[in-house]
Amino acid sequence: MFAVSKMVASRKLARMAAMVAFVLPVAFLAGCAQDPPPPPTPVMAPASPPPAPAPVPRARG
Repeated sequence: MFAVSKMVASRKLARMAAMVAFVLPVAFLAGCAQDPPPPPTPVMAPASPPPAPAPVPRARG
């Protein structure tokens, strides 16, 4: 019984070591990855003011 529990414990330890060996580098790579910077916003000219209203001739009378 002692040999079986020792073998189970060593397999569990080997599984954990394999998981750490795989997950740890992946986590480091994911942490080092950076999002690309956003594209620059285009510079737009300010909108021109609306045209002045047409003059209305005075009414005679």
